[in-house]
Amino acid sequence: MEENKIDIYQIIGFLLLIAAFFWWFNVTIPDLEKSAQIENQSIEQEDSSDIVVEDFQDISEISKNTTKSPIGSNINQDIIIENDDVIFKFNTKGGLLNEVKLKGYSNHKGESLFIVNNNQKTNINFQTNNGYDINTSDYNFSYEEVERRKIKSVIMKLVISEFQSISFEYKIPESGYMIDFNINSTGLSSLLNNDENITLNWSLDAFRQAKSVDYENRYSQLLYQYDGDDTNYLSSYSDSDDSEDSVNWISYGQHFFNSILVFENPIDRPPIKKVINHISSDRSNILVMNERKVFVNAFSNYKSFKDKKLEIVNLRESKIDVDTFWFVCLNNARFAIGDKILPTENKCKIVDNHNDFKTIEIFEIKDFYIKKYSKIN
Repeated sequence: MEENKIDIYQIIGFLLLIAAFFWWFNVTIPDLEKSAQIENQSIEQEDSSDIVVEDFQDISEISKNTTKSPIGSNINQDIIIENDDVIFKFNTKGGLLNEVKLKGYSNHKGESLFIVNNNQKTNINFQTNNGYDINTSDYNFSYEEVERRKIKSVIMKLVISEFQSISFEYKIPESGYMIDFNINSTGLSSLLNNDENITLNWSLDAFRQAKSVDYENRYSQLLYQYDGDDTNYLSSYSDSDDSEDSVNWISYGQHFFNSILVFENPIDRPPIKKVINHISSDRSNILVMNERKVFVNAFSNYKSFKDKKLEIVNLRESKIDVDTFWFVCLNNARFAIGDKILPTENKCKIVDNHNDFKTIEIFEIKDFYIKKYSKIN
């Protein structure tokens, strides 16, 4: 029988963190980018090393090419940055962190110990307003190295046009296992299809690090912290998924090592799960909305929505054809306006302005305008 002893690798493993502070909301991008475009204009004009695409069609055409030819140079360039404890290797293809090598440690074969070795991908997927799907990992980025106050930075930038870009910024401290990761965009709001999600993907194909395959398989799983200090995990033995309204960190955990994506601030979404639980407890299964497709899709993708077999009628596509229903409207959401107190949005008054229905119940909850209606006979 194998003993489950404490190993020095366990200590290192729980220290290997990737801190991410990124923003990217369809609603907030236009306001945030007004100042960002002005600030970045002179910098982008002076930096002749940036890859410049004269027309967004350049990306669109490449996205249809199955070979995924990169924008600009076809040469992938490695950038190596190290501190007292770790050697990091980045690559301009996709602007990715491809290798993380721990100094002073070896694996069960006595070889160099890599936490990441071309087995991790981080990318952004979005759709343009003319219907093209873009994946940042398909394109070459330009890069810049900066050092300030013993913090080394690698800034990867994909320039779409003169004032439109996406950048990944990695900040490496003088020592330690935590790095900062920032995602920034400039001037993209006019190019995005607002009816489709913008997705941050993080994938890791874990490889063997220790002698015991059984223990490593047993303790390899995806964990996450949500709703304050609550922690949960997805199944290690079957396909599994879940949705949460607030997430603090996500971790790929193995027997001795964890790779963790930690958010500077919790990723807070409107309390959709609470809305679903309240409506389903009323034994109602019909929800009426007046929302863009991207929000309807996000709502209906919750596991609890599917488990409870709820249905959505979106007034932007259909008419009300039921006698009793819950109307759920995203109203002055905090991620868009902060803590401001504003009047109810006009889109949320659409049923109130309809003479054929009366209100029979009101559910008060932040970020939403929710009422239950019945048809007047």
